[in-house]
Amino acid sequence: MGGPAVNPVADEFDTIFGIDYNNQPGASIPFFEIYWRTHSITLYLNNYPREDICIIYLDAHNGRNVLLVCGYGWRATYAGSVLMGDPNVWQTFSNCHMLMIRWIDCNGDGLVQINEITVEQWE
Repeated sequence: MGGPAVNPVADEFDTIFGIDYNNQPGASIPFFEIYWRTHSITLYLNNYPREDICIIYLDAHNGRNVLLVCGYGWRATYAGSVLMGDPNVWQTFSNCHMLMIRWIDCNGDGLVQINEITVEQWE
């Protein structure tokens, strides 16, 4: 749980599984982007914290299953956890091992509700 900035184990597995990110807080339009193979998801930092992004990745490594839930901020990491706790999501994406999600605070309360989470990319 948690992105590479706060969790060194996530950083290690991101490298193993080919997950990368581009953080450009000083760009003319500041952004953060998560990449995996041909997939990516972008967060324009002017929208943060009312919007956040996360990658959820499940794979095997050295005989054990590893589930990564790595968000830009804590809200997206929490959103990924909420999503993974929903049996309908497991059923809908049962053949996938990567989800890229976006959380948008639709009701303005600063809290994550499942109806505010969108799966944008999967494989």
